[in-house]
This record gives sequence, C-alpha cells and structure tokens, in this order.
Amino acid sequence: MGRWMAGIGLAALLSTPIAAQDVDWDKAIIDYGREIRAAPQLPAAVTDIYKPEPELTLAQHAMYLTLATIYDAESTFYVLGERPELSESNPAMRPFVENGRLSVYAVQGLANYYIIKRASRLQREGNPLWDMQMRLLSELHVFAGTSNISHVK
Repeated sequence: MGRWMAGIGLAALLSTPIAAQDVDWDKAIIDYGREIRAAPQLPAAVTDIYKPEPELTLAQHAMYLTLATIYDAESTFYVLGERPELSESNPAMRPFVENGRLSVYAVQGLANYYIIKRASRLQREGNPLWDMQMRLLSELHVFAGTSNISHVK
C-alpha cells in the first residue's frame, strides 16, 4: 500500500508544473555546514530559460483525458486482434471489452464526464488541486495503453 501511495504522489508531483516566480532568489541562502552564504546569482540569460509552464485550461485537460482514453481503448482492441489468446486483465472492464468498442467507450465516456464535471466544480470552488484527478487518470490511461502495446511482438 505504501509503494502505491508513493507512486501516486510521485506522479502528481511530476505532472504539476513548478512556478519559478514564487521563489525570491535574491533572499535565497545556502547552508554550507557552519557557514551560511547567499546563493550565487545566475545571469539573466540563464534565468530566462527556466520559465514556468503555462497552466492548462479545463478544456485542454479534458481533451488530454479523452485522447488518453481513446489510446487505451484502441490499444486494447489492437492487441486483442493481434493476439486473440490474450484477454483484458482489468476485471471491471473485461465484460465491456468482450461486448465491443461501443460498450467500452460508453463506460469510459461516462467516467470521463464525471471526472470533468467534478474538476469543473472544484475549479469554481477555488481548489488548487482541481486538475489532479484528470492528470492522474490521463497518466493511467497512457500507461495502460503503452502496456497494451508492449504485448505485441
């Protein structure tokens, strides 16, 4: 359980852009054991390279989630077409995969709709983590789709 939670935390940390403008580099100090000195200043040309990524909108997150879902579903059906001896390993999705694309897209579409509506509500409430569920679910779909493709030789 601890590794699973650490993996989710690491994925959330890596997918969240870090805002460089929040750090006051003029007041930054470095502790060198006994001696404390001010941090060396970087030239302006170097600091211009490290600008924060722009924040994505709700529509952009929804688009990435939708594309990741399509990638996961289509890679599943591609692998099952290439290697019929394999089956869906997710027990919750197995009956839908056996029924075909329409049922998979219906279930995944409803799940995505719920996540997007929830993210919209959290964004309106001012929650700074409003996009975290969409990011994690998108990463999960990309991981699953890539894992599917790895089964084709």
